[in-house]
Amino acid sequence: MTNKIGLTLILALFSFGVVFSFKPSPELFSEMGPFELAQALLMVASLVIWWRLAIVRKRETSRDDNIHYTIAIFFAVLSFVVVGRETSFLKVYGAGENLELGLMLLTTVIAVSILGVLSLQWFRTPRNTWRIFRAFISTPNFFWAISSFVFILMGDFFEKEWLPIQFNIVWEETFELMGYFAIVVAALVSERSIVPHEVYEQEIAINKALS
Repeated sequence: MTNKIGLTLILALFSFGVVFSFKPSPELFSEMGPFELAQALLMVASLVIWWRLAIVRKRETSRDDNIHYTIAIFFAVLSFVVVGRETSFLKVYGAGENLELGLMLLTTVIAVSILGVLSLQWFRTPRNTWRIFRAFISTPNFFWAISSFVFILMGDFFEKEWLPIQFNIVWEETFELMGYFAIVVAALVSERSIVPHEVYEQEIAINKALS
């Protein structure tokens, strides 16, 4: 997927919000409505795509990768947690209270364990970690990841109904959908760095000389 296609689809989702603001359809934004379903499906897709990318990068172990496998694992775990949140840990599909609580605890244990291992790996080699994050920040993928965070924050703003308008639910769900779509795009767009590759080669040489 290209950045242009991603931006076009984001604008299309935004236009849906504009249309439904003038023609409210509450059933579209219910817990079992198409917007909520689309959000859950996008995050399942995000989980699969980021996890697959992590596996591929782990096998390649190339210094030229702008998305390190640990970055991909982080976003896969994040997607995994959001899937649970969006489905209320299957409560919206009729799961009982015990199953809901069990899935919540299982999700928490898995997420905390994986993130704990990632944190240890990142803090153990700070110079390498800096190189990993600097490479990621230089890519369009980082832009999409940050955009996702901003869209979700905007959805949260409308969820709290801080504006005295009748269609808060429309923009809450629209911005959440845009945010989840953006994190999928972040895993699919080209990783072409906006910083010349020679810069990284020079930095690696400097770090070797200092170590």
